[in-house]
Amino acid sequence: RANRAGASGCSGDMEGFAIGVYASAGSGFAAATEVSCRLYSAWGTYLCTVSRSYPDPLLVSSEGYALVWSEGNAGLTFLRAGSSADLSFSGGVTAADVNDKGTAVVLAGEVGYKSSVTALDSGGAALYRVYLGTGFGVDTDISPDSKRLAILALNAEGSTVSLYALDSEEPVW
Repeated sequence: RANRAGASGCSGDMEGFAIGVYASAGSGFAAATEVSCRLYSAWGTYLCTVSRSYPDPLLVSSEGYALVWSEGNAGLTFLRAGSSADLSFSGGVTAADVNDKGTAVVLAGEVGYKSSVTALDSGGAALYRVYLGTGFGVDTDISPDSKRLAILALNAEGSTVSLYALDSEEPVW
């Protein structure tokens, strides 16, 4: 149930979502269970609903967008108003992030590398990919302006945070 100033509130049909994960999606919210994921508007109406199997689902969201996956599994669902995209990452998804413009980043295992981070446009098409060869990726984030991504990686010396511009293969910091 959500309330806005001067409004009586709203509710969304949450049948089957008694046990799940939830995230604020700007003015709306996202929800995921082991069998379904949904994106809701500020008033509790469905923007997108998809039936998928995600054991122990993980969820990130922003204004009008959500990403759902299970740690280490290859599949990831990208939800947006009116549609969704099912994506696959052969090495298994570790972490993801999405901003209010719908630009997403996905950290996944990668054959021949420790891991990779892929930036996606709001339709789920790949924009950029960076491969990590010296550290195992742990987390990634995309900037609000969709121009940079950050990667937290673990290596023999400890942890590092690297910042990449989406127009360069070398870290800018």
